[in-house]
Amino acid sequence: MERDASETPTSSSIAVAEREYPYFSVHESSDGNDIRSSKGLQDISVSSISSESTFKMRACVPSDGPGIWRLVRDSGVLDENSAYLYLLLCRDFSDTCLVAERDGRLAGFVTAYRPPDEPEVLFIWQVAVAPAARRQGVALQMLTELVDRVGRSSLRFIEATVAPSNSASRQLFASLARTLDVPLTIVPEEGFTQNDFPSGDHEPEPRVRIGPGIGRDSGG
Repeated sequence: MERDASETPTSSSIAVAEREYPYFSVHESSDGNDIRSSKGLQDISVSSISSESTFKMRACVPSDGPGIWRLVRDSGVLDENSAYLYLLLCRDFSDTCLVAERDGRLAGFVTAYRPPDEPEVLFIWQVAVAPAARRQGVALQMLTELVDRVGRSSLRFIEATVAPSNSASRQLFASLARTLDVPLTIVPEEGFTQNDFPSGDHEPEPRVRIGPGIGRDSGG
């Protein structure tokens, strides 16, 4: 069931309508074991996107910044940041940030980066899909496209931090792990605790890790 935005705890990670990924369950593991679960799950792949809904994927450019900022603001879920930050991301991190367009309109975006000390990691920061583009697999398509653009052979892990209540984001990452056919683990002792956030009323965001084995088919 889709939540009202006012009832959804703020998350600095991913905003995806819950109805977009209704079939995935993710079970948290405190010991870092594989948490993929196949019981009762329906695989959602890029091929499920309707041929009538063609989305263009491309690297971000600075002119995308205002539209991305508005999509974040209107999501009611993602942490709002300054418009200047998105201009910087689109200019300086365009190799790891991507937008989806349809008919010249912004349908969604992914912002990510490679941590300086962990070049084999792609850290996904924010993902959002415009309301009119939901239920068409856009979030998964964007993530898969970004992984391919970055180069699977160069990656050991894909990571993010996701709040426990953010089931849509966890379901999306479970879908990505299944698409890549690699393990997905949740590591509670890593990521950010509730006390790490200034306001003190933010949920903890444990680390979600996809991999290893991402690039094995291409020699990684």
